[in-house]
Amino acid sequence: MNLPDRWREVYGLAVRFADEIAALPEVCTCGDAAAHLVGRCRCCAGHTAEASTHPGGGTCSSTLAELKADFSVLCEDLGRFTRPSDGEAAGEMGLEVRRGVFMALSDLRQIANDLDRASESVVGFLRTCAMADLSRLKHHAAALRTHVERVDPRLRAG
Repeated sequence: MNLPDRWREVYGLAVRFADEIAALPEVCTCGDAAAHLVGRCRCCAGHTAEASTHPGGGTCSSTLAELKADFSVLCEDLGRFTRPSDGEAAGEMGLEVRRGVFMALSDLRQIANDLDRASESVVGFLRTCAMADLSRLKHHAAALRTHVERVDPRLRAG
């Protein structure tokens, strides 16, 4: 699979995850954080259109782990893309293309930070079922979406 196709898959997963988190109700009175995160607790009745459809039926934690792995691989692949191969001079790859890839790598590192923060918030919410942790998760999921949308045009063009 080429880099733009891989990015489209990762982008779609990140956007779906952020949308699902945004759709969760702000309040969880049932105390079942795991069910709340997938939209299946009594607090979510009437708030979410349907239960979460994390890929493969996974949880927030497993979806975030998948995203983190995919972003790490994508960053590594993009890093390799910017280094000339044995017979290729660095100048043969246009400066504009290399600049765009380096800028995307910087943004992807920020996305990786967003994923780490979202993961920490999931763990906190699962442990405490505290609204402060849920609010942090919603904030970090929104930041994740903002960053992937900013990177998307650069990587689709490449």
